Amino acid sequence: MLRVAFADNHTLVVVRVLDEEHSVFLPARPVLNEAGFNPDLLQPQVIVSVEGYPHKVDKLKFWATGLSVV
Repeated sequence: MLRVAFADNHTLVVVRVLDEEHSVFLPARPVLNEAGFNPDLLQPQVIVSVEGYPHKVDKLKFWATGLSVV
C-alpha cells in the first residue's frame, strides 16, 4: 500500500499493482470501526489483500467489499 486518506464519507487506499497505482475505496473510518476492522492498520508499506469490484469505466478504481492486512 502506498498511502491512505480518510475522508468524511469514505476511505481511499492507494495500492501499487505491478507498475500502476490503483485507488481502492472503502467505507469511512467510523464504519470500518463498527465492522470490527482497525483502520490504524492501514499504513504506507503495509501489504493488503483486497476483494471487490473494479470500476466500470476507470480500471484504476476499485470498490472494495473486503480488505485484510497481510
